[in-house]
Amino acid sequence: MKDRIVQHPNRYRLTPVSGQNGVYDLEPVPGTVTQAGTPLNKATLLTDQDYAAIKSRGYVFEDSSPETTISKVLYTLSSFVSDNYTLATINFKDTEGNRMTGTPVQIFAASDNESPYIEFTVADKDTMQILLPNGTYTAHSKFAVLGYNSTDVTFTLSGGNQNIDCSSLFAVNAQMACIDTSGTYMLPPTWQNIDICLIGGGMSGSLAQGASSCGGGAGGYTSNKFNVSITNLEVTAVIGTGGASVAAYGFGNEGGTTSITLNDTVTYSANGGKKGSSYAYGGNGGSGGGGGATSDTSRYNGGSGGSDGSAGEQSSGTYAPFPGGTGQGSTTRLFGEANGTLYCGGGGGCSYQGSRGTGGAGGGGAGAYGYGQSTSTNRAQSGTLYGAGGGGANAYSSSWHNGPGAGYQGAIFIRKHVDAPNQVNTTNGVAD
Repeated sequence: MKDRIVQHPNRYRLTPVSGQNGVYDLEPVPGTVTQAGTPLNKATLLTDQDYAAIKSRGYVFEDSSPETTISKVLYTLSSFVSDNYTLATINFKDTEGNRMTGTPVQIFAASDNESPYIEFTVADKDTMQILLPNGTYTAHSKFAVLGYNSTDVTFTLSGGNQNIDCSSLFAVNAQMACIDTSGTYMLPPTWQNIDICLIGGGMSGSLAQGASSCGGGAGGYTSNKFNVSITNLEVTAVIGTGGASVAAYGFGNEGGTTSITLNDTVTYSANGGKKGSSYAYGGNGGSGGGGGATSDTSRYNGGSGGSDGSAGEQSSGTYAPFPGGTGQGSTTRLFGEANGTLYCGGGGGCSYQGSRGTGGAGGGGAGAYGYGQSTSTNRAQSGTLYGAGGGGANAYSSSWHNGPGAGYQGAIFIRKHVDAPNQVNTTNGVAD
């Protein structure tokens, strides 16, 4: 319905009625009419059709005549609601009492666990009031909220007013979260500025045929972003895969790119470990892979994988030793901090009848013992920490096969911003 809007709402003209002394007609003089408004009459308050439709829903009125007033209808409906509905006052604060403003919540009825009965975003209030039909419901956080553990809350409504505590939907777990599965996540409303560390996937080691040996896979690159302001709690993460072990001779598989999109349009990323100039060389990445040993009559050792952003080692030997891959040249520790966990170690190179290259610190896999040294314990090893590269390998004949080690997947770490010295925004290890 609309209000009547006129220039002069209380202005009238008195006009004498001819032949009737002291009797006047009252004539409105509204001036300019901006909006005519909705008239108050049966057609706009309660038509016969509306009344019949309400009765058909099962509501019983004390007076069933067509003259039933709007007040009786409202009274009957309120009685029906009080008998069959509950006004639920629901607490959606976290376990530390913080409001979870902007977090999507779904409520499922017991009769349908597939489709939510209602879905909404938590308001900036201590509690929310929701009118629901009596019955049993389950409250569920639509997205995983970083830094929280979530337990669904089941409750039964039986009429009147009820208080429901849903704080276990948002149980505070930590001030830092690790994402290692691609998907959509929610940031806590209390994390208005965040730090992000992205780790690309590690490369697998390469595979040589014959008397040659191959280089180790590079670790993934790292990118750090500090004090990022958040305007939208929803973030989308893509986790770079680790390079799978190869069966065909040649280069190992490169690691996948890790990325995060936030504030609807801003994307940050870190590349996975990359191939070197030759499959006998170590891969290039966050930390370089070790070089593979060359074939000769001597026993040559594979190069060790790089660590903490360094290049991989060159293999030993006087006959054309193969170089290790390049590293990003800056630390691969978590958030670039001196006490941060070390990731992205490079894979070691395969040996030629000598010692295999060890994997770089930070989870790099050791290279295989190559030509003539095949046993189950001598095979190349896979990366074991986020972004780590796999060890290189050699397949001298079809009777034995030292398969190369696989790279390890990437990850994203996010925390509420922490003020610390020497924080530098980087992309793939290079200052922005």
